[in-house]
Amino acid sequence: MQFRTAGDLFECDGSKDAADGGRRAAAVNGNRMPAGVVVDCMVDDKTELAPMPEDAAGWRALVDEWRRAGIGEPLTTGRSREELLMDCVTRLGSAPDDRVAPALALGIMIMSQPFYDAPPDLPVDSVVRVLTAVDAALRDRPCEHGVHAYDAAIDDYEELMYDVVWEDFWGCHTFEGWNDLPATAARLVGAEPWTDQAEQRWRCPRNVAAFTRMAIDALRPGAAEDVLIHPPLLAREPAEHLSRRAGDVLEDYPLTDDDARVTVLDLAAELSVATEHGQCAALIVTLRTLATHHPRFAVPRVLEEAIAALETALDALPAARCAHDDDHPVLATDPEAWNPALGGPNPEDQRQDISTVSWFLTHGGRAAYEWRRRRFGGVSLDSWLCPIFLRHSARVASDEMRAGLRGLFGTGETPYLDAELLRPDGRLEIDKLTGLLKFFDWEEFDVAEASHWAARRLLSDPGGPRERLVLLVFLFWSRCRGPRMALPAPIAADVRAALRTVDPAALGSPCRHGGAPHPWDAVWDGAGDPDDVVQNARACEMAARMAINALYAPEEYEPVGLSFSFEDWNCPRHLADLAHRALSTLEPGSAADR
Repeated sequence: MQFRTAGDLFECDGSKDAADGGRRAAAVNGNRMPAGVVVDCMVDDKTELAPMPEDAAGWRALVDEWRRAGIGEPLTTGRSREELLMDCVTRLGSAPDDRVAPALALGIMIMSQPFYDAPPDLPVDSVVRVLTAVDAALRDRPCEHGVHAYDAAIDDYEELMYDVVWEDFWGCHTFEGWNDLPATAARLVGAEPWTDQAEQRWRCPRNVAAFTRMAIDALRPGAAEDVLIHPPLLAREPAEHLSRRAGDVLEDYPLTDDDARVTVLDLAAELSVATEHGQCAALIVTLRTLATHHPRFAVPRVLEEAIAALETALDALPAARCAHDDDHPVLATDPEAWNPALGGPNPEDQRQDISTVSWFLTHGGRAAYEWRRRRFGGVSLDSWLCPIFLRHSARVASDEMRAGLRGLFGTGETPYLDAELLRPDGRLEIDKLTGLLKFFDWEEFDVAEASHWAARRLLSDPGGPRERLVLLVFLFWSRCRGPRMALPAPIAADVRAALRTVDPAALGSPCRHGGAPHPWDAVWDGAGDPDDVVQNARACEMAARMAINALYAPEEYEPVGLSFSFEDWNCPRHLADLAHRALSTLEPGSAADR
């Protein structure tokens, strides 16, 4: 079936002739066809349209289906979103002046919003022609309304774009009287009475035309410049998610430093796999903004992965010249935009930068941003997405994070962990060290960095035999808990060197334990509950933790369950076995050669 508009509107496949097609189209809604209105035929002889609702309850149910289709929820009638939309387009194209036309236009606009980022299975060109014809027939009708329903809250658009407000619907709370869409639809068809003076503004042909233009813009982004283009749900969700995550890192609330590290790791991972240019732009600018706050996530693994992601993005950016007329954006992070009173960037301005670029993650968000820019002014989308601007932003972010790495490892040490893992007298904060390996709670980067710290301390000057022993056991435990966790090359090298301080020849030598289990295996295996996997792991972890705490500071901690002496733990064969097993996770298959 083909869909036609204007000129050849009545040339519908399957029709006997143009007049017959016109009569079918005029009868679609069962109402008169006003003279002078463009008519479209969207049906053929075999097409059956769903019956129109006959009461308020029916209209509420139908519009709830429109709402579901507009936000991607499963439909309840067994029909597809495309079928619902085609019903509305067919009826509206057939009778744009019909009493139900405002409700139909509303439904078309609602259901079209996901099309910015999820192209529909529709004859898009034909649908656009129909909607364009309806728009042309209605948009210049005389009216006495200074403000219509669709543009009643245009002045609040800044708030919608920069302060993402989460609502049950995709943003229609900015429209006049849209708090109850099903009731509005019922009022539009006369199924319910109006409770205010807004009826004529909703029914006005210019308002109906505006809704069709909003739908056209969803199908052909950028086509509508004089109607409010809302960011649809598919744009709002990722924008809100990025803005909230990155904004919390900027504001130091409610995140802990560990949460900030997780956020930056996630952003780096997303940038590494991003293939769409708008997504890359949003993530590059976000990391550029967060780079000035790198002390919050100044952990080598986090910085290294962020740098690697930025370099990958740099390599993927096209080698193109500027294709825009305006200047590149000046970010709040740039020195020329710093607040003199703060001596640095204003976090609120930085958050606004992130809120802006978060809309670039999706086609719908970019369309909404560009509409806003045309309406209110600002930096063009082309300027934000300019490869030269993005290349500069990625380089600056990478350089700042490299400076953070040099600050941590310029001397080859890991001093930032001394404050966490050492007491004022230089002894280990043993409970904090073993606490990093709590079941289900540990973070890979914490364990990796603590392992690096422990390995370097062991290789330099451990504070006595007990400290050396517990550091070796900790290194084994960190590998035992995450044998598949890949360590960055510099960390792996130091951990490997520390484990190799244990004599591997002791593996084949006799020991005082004879055939009895060594302390680690006895403690770990003796504490569990084999009938409950989770409780088993927690019990084993707690037993091992208390045993190592008591091994290092017997005057402060008592072991739970089995008790072993320092000599038992320090058995050469026991240590050789632990080192061998840990090394096997760093170089699988070759540990026996060491």
